[in-house]
Amino acid sequence: MINRVFERLGLDKRKGEVQFLSNAFEKVCIEGFEDKLQRFESEKEERVRENWEEKKRNNPHIFPGPLGSVAAFKVVDETLKLWLRRTRFDLYDGLRNEAPSYLDSTKKPLDRDFPLPLSVGAVTVTDDNKIIFGIRSKATAFGKDGAVMLPSGYFNPDRDASVQELIRKELEEEVGIRDFEIERWGGLVYDGKVAKQPLLSLRIKVPHSSEEIEDIKGEIDKEVKNVHYVDNKIDAVKEFIDEYPPLPHSMANLVLHFYLP
Repeated sequence: MINRVFERLGLDKRKGEVQFLSNAFEKVCIEGFEDKLQRFESEKEERVRENWEEKKRNNPHIFPGPLGSVAAFKVVDETLKLWLRRTRFDLYDGLRNEAPSYLDSTKKPLDRDFPLPLSVGAVTVTDDNKIIFGIRSKATAFGKDGAVMLPSGYFNPDRDASVQELIRKELEEEVGIRDFEIERWGGLVYDGKVAKQPLLSLRIKVPHSSEEIEDIKGEIDKEVKNVHYVDNKIDAVKEFIDEYPPLPHSMANLVLHFYLP
């Protein structure tokens, strides 16, 4: 039972932070993408504008980058099909607090009232059977000092032709390597506490040991201040996350990693 994995990781009191939307698929495809920018009523967009102006005063270099919002999803013949539409980070950031802690998956479209940008996060297992963790820095949008799985990142419709391409790009940016093998898809998970958006979870294997990665990774991504390599055993991971509590998406990623074969 998945509840038993939460307990063994010492995370049973945090189960309500995430919602498992689906974990019964073997493949993923972006079935459709609406390129027209997501819009909202004028009152909401005014709140977005005010929020972004405040953010720009604190950080003049902040950029409202393109994102892909999840309008719908469906599992067909063990394939997770996603329908996305164009949104931007300023829209997401300005309306994030209006998103609920629990998604009504029957609502059409799912992102009718707020952006739901898709992100992807992997439990990365090295050749010497260790899991790669990062500790978020103050440069990230939220979640400073939280433990996260590497790689992870938002789907960018102007850059990413596929989910696999996103994984490769983030793996190179955050870890310094490009080669990987998808061992299995974990699930589609909604973080209803911090990020307020869905994550596509998976497990990947890389053909490098932790020592090799440490030697070649070079300068790490500015959003990550430290990288840790933890034995791929539930007790070792529990000891690590007792010291560095994971953000909700990474928590769900770990639970699925140890729950699914």
